This record gives sequence, structure tokens and C-alpha cells, in this order.
Amino acid sequence: MNINIDLSYFFNVLLVIFAFVMLTSLIRYLPDLIMDLRYKRVGLDETDNMSGREFEYWLKSQFKRMNYKVTLHRGYKDKGADLIVINSQGQKFAVQAKKLNSGSIGAKVIGEALRGKLNYKCDRALVVTNQKFTEQALEEAEACGVILWDRKKLLEILEDLKARGK
Repeated sequence: MNINIDLSYFFNVLLVIFAFVMLTSLIRYLPDLIMDLRYKRVGLDETDNMSGREFEYWLKSQFKRMNYKVTLHRGYKDKGADLIVINSQGQKFAVQAKKLNSGSIGAKVIGEALRGKLNYKCDRALVVTNQKFTEQALEEAEACGVILWDRKKLLEILEDLKARGK
């Protein structure tokens, strides 16, 4: 019994399967790639005109620039964390993003961040805003071990990234 197998047919089938997998992956990740490109070079002043969700995408892009692994949660029912980020040392942070047009972020956000830390089993909780924090928020964050990044801290981070060519 002589069986002839046409290898070109076999390789064509493999090529079609490979192309399908690649296209499916591209379609799945394309929105994230577009958002990353869009927000990579947007400066801090532009965050004042963003929606809260756009600010979260902007933060995701900045964390990626800092070489963090980033997961962005859906905009509602986030269980206290808008993003989960992991730094190069493997520390996992629950990030609560608070975007305001002006004003200050109060102490209520400290509880949200701690809830996110517990729900996602993180090492630390971090609150990031494009504005500033009230004195009460600063005091409670220090007492609870929550890290706060305000507008000034974000500016320092962005300047450092720019100086390092990122």
C-alpha cells in the first residue's frame, strides 16, 4: 500500500491556522495598542480635560512606560482598584485613580484603595490623582500605609521618564 501525502497541503493548512491565531490576537489586543499609543506622550496638563476612564487608560500607559505589568479593570464594580500593577521586584499594587478638573481628593479614597488591596490580594495600595490631596487624606494614608501620588509626584515621574528616553 502506497500512501502519498501532499506536504504542501499540510503546510498550507498550518499557515491558515497560524494566520487565524495571529489575526485573532491582533483584534483582541488592538484597542489596547491604540490606547497605549494615544496616551504614551500625552502630558499631565491634558489629563485635566479627560474623563475618569480616559485618565485610567493614561495611567495604564504611564505604568507601562515605567516597566510595570498592568491590568486595567472595568470602569464600574472595580472592587476598589482601577488598575493592578506589578513592579520589577514583583510587588503588586492596587491602584485607585481619581481624576478631578480642580480641587482636592478627600480621605474617603483611602478606604477604597485599602478595599482594592484586600480584594486583589495586593502588597500595597496606591491612590493617584491629577490634582492634590486634603490634609485629612494625607494623614489617613500615612496611618494606613497607603501610597499617594498627586500632581506634583506625577510630574516628577513624567520628567524622569522623559530624561530616560521613555
